Amino acid sequence: GNKIKVLQVIRGSVEGQVTISFKIRGGLHEQPPQEGDTYIFFAHKNTEPGWDNYTVLKLLPATDDNIAKVKALIAAAPAPK
Repeated sequence: GNKIKVLQVIRGSVEGQVTISFKIRGGLHEQPPQEGDTYIFFAHKNTEPGWDNYTVLKLLPATDDNIAKVKALIAAAPAPK
């Protein structure tokens, strides 16, 4: 039931309002998102019929350092197919 506001898309695109589902599993070094904090979501659009949402694969606090690291990794990565 939480709402997420997209402030910036670093790679890919998000159009309009979307549904994002995520589950924090024990032992994966993930902390549940806290209301009012800002995060970098690594998400994958589900393409199976009947699934019009995104699944979060990784979640990082959106610190200046983390944003810079993610942008540098994206710039160094091969272009998506």
